[in-house]
Amino acid sequence: MEDLLADLHYSRRQNDLGRLALLAYCEARRWARATGHSEIARMATSMVIDGPHPTRESFLTNIDSIIAAMERSAGRSNP
Repeated sequence: MEDLLADLHYSRRQNDLGRLALLAYCEARRWARATGHSEIARMATSMVIDGPHPTRESFLTNIDSIIAAMERSAGRSNP
């Protein structure tokens, strides 16, 4: 999970929306399902399945929420 969080933070700083979508939907969702974090899995799924985001900012807000939830589950605070 540490590598995944590092990838998410790096992509977030670079504003790489495509990479963020890939990491959230494929990697974070897979990790969340495998470790029993169903709320994180739901958040990652809804980012893609529920349709396009109205703004770039709303997409990034959802990404930030996923990152924060993953950090809480690992007992880390936001860097």
